[in-house]
Amino acid sequence: MTAGLASNFKIYQEYFNTRVNEILAQNSDAFNAASQNCIRLTSVSRRGDYEYQSFFQAISGLATRRDTTSIGSAGDLPMTQEELVSVKLNRKIGPVAQTRDAFRKMMTRFDSTEFTGIIAEQAAKAMQVEMLDTALLAATRALKQQSASYLTESSLGSISTQTLISALAKMGDRADRVKLWVMHSKVYYNLVGNQVSANIDGVSNFNIASGTPVTMGRPVLITDSASLKTQLNSPDIDNYFTLALVEDAIVAEDTEQSDVVVDDVTGLENLVVRYQGEYAYNLGLKGFKYDVGNGGANPDATAVGLGTNWDTAFGNVKDRAGVCAMTL
Repeated sequence: MTAGLASNFKIYQEYFNTRVNEILAQNSDAFNAASQNCIRLTSVSRRGDYEYQSFFQAISGLATRRDTTSIGSAGDLPMTQEELVSVKLNRKIGPVAQTRDAFRKMMTRFDSTEFTGIIAEQAAKAMQVEMLDTALLAATRALKQQSASYLTESSLGSISTQTLISALAKMGDRADRVKLWVMHSKVYYNLVGNQVSANIDGVSNFNIASGTPVTMGRPVLITDSASLKTQLNSPDIDNYFTLALVEDAIVAEDTEQSDVVVDDVTGLENLVVRYQGEYAYNLGLKGFKYDVGNGGANPDATAVGLGTNWDTAFGNVKDRAGVCAMTL
């Protein structure tokens, strides 16, 4: 097995040793109220690998003209159902292994709570980042797959105020349903810079002076998620996804009890303590159903990020998760 040794630690001789823990720097505070409930995280117990929700589809031609001069027969209209499907993603934490000797060299005596506390702090952040990155990966690729929900700047230019307007226009008379923009930090500051360069007049000047871009009255969630970054035409040029999300656009459900095991490993040259955990959650997108046949159970990042593995369930673009835009 591979376990950490005392040589992996910084052992200070006669110096004060602090319990400073480096954690992932990406903004992961994106669930529930932080995202205007557009990206929701809930807890509910669910068995199996998928969760199905059926719904009645809108009946086409339900209200039509009645001919008052006829007593002819009128054809029946059938009721039809569709379904929404979320997929369960099984994830692990670690395992992380370290010798007791390593901690004794650092703290003079081994303290298991010190070991578990350090790992738990990092694990909590890592779980949030993983869930957010996976959720954004699914949402961007699913919306990109639908031309009615996707737009690119002409010749992939930089983001502008017009980009935001065009994204809202995709939702037509239901643009009011869009509650949040999700952007990479590069895109956000490109927007600020472009609005300054455009010399926007009026209220916009105040927003720019206070460091806030004009975002059509919607807040912006900024996260440097790898899922918002891609290379569309050239391996040397980065492109970025921006999302305009409606409420409940992305739902992650903590559907199984999380397990964490800390145990001692003997039979080795040194005593080793190991930390390992497991968790699972269901991921669903508003207006989409996960393609069980093509995507399969417990999909990896490639399958989650394949747009064709997310089929549309709601026929109208206005009823789906929102709009995806791609810019430089």
